[in-house]
Amino acid sequence: MLRLVTGGSCSGKSAFAEKLAIEEKKKHPAGTLYYVATMVPYDEECQERIRRHRRMRKDKDFVTRECHTDLSRLTAEKEDVFLIECLSNLLANEMYEKTGRLQEKSSAPSCVEEVIAAPVRRLAGQCAAVIVVTNEVFSEGIAFPQETALYLQLVLCVGLMLAVSVKTGALACAAAGLTYAYYRQKSYREFGGITGDLAGYFVTLCEGVMAVLVAAAGLIG
Repeated sequence: MLRLVTGGSCSGKSAFAEKLAIEEKKKHPAGTLYYVATMVPYDEECQERIRRHRRMRKDKDFVTRECHTDLSRLTAEKEDVFLIECLSNLLANEMYEKTGRLQEKSSAPSCVEEVIAAPVRRLAGQCAAVIVVTNEVFSEGIAFPQETALYLQLVLCVGLMLAVSVKTGALACAAAGLTYAYYRQKSYREFGGITGDLAGYFVTLCEGVMAVLVAAAGLIG
């Protein structure tokens, strides 16, 4: 079985993919649950992201396999489950790393098929399940730091809500502020920082809390 999980930054796609992988592993207890890491730790920021993701996978029984290029090197048993994180990093590595095989080939679709797609399908044919994470690379504009992006979203929402109703808007803002305080404290205590998946979870949680309070305020008012 082969599944593709896609989404923009802070969408929660990695956490969703991990959940899928763990569920598949439960169906195949005799196999091994592999996490195929494709990110190259270029700098301290990349290293910190890798450390955070490792903390998030802790106690989930993942066996990490570093594979920055050449997925064809991976081997599998029939009951194994693979989570590949992520296809975007893998493609960039194949194009720009010294060991990347796309440097020696043209950018024709047939070459990408040979280097990226074919090894993924081959792996999926060997094991119980392969779950691949990728990014929606054209769905976003400027990439702000996660906390900055959340702040900008909050500012925009505050302005819109206050323009509609000062009372209801103020209530929603208070709910958002309390939710953010809880989320930030929990993220740093349990995970050592804020990742894209945690930010996506916060946005969903915050929207739900605000919607409930705004609806309640409408009923009371």
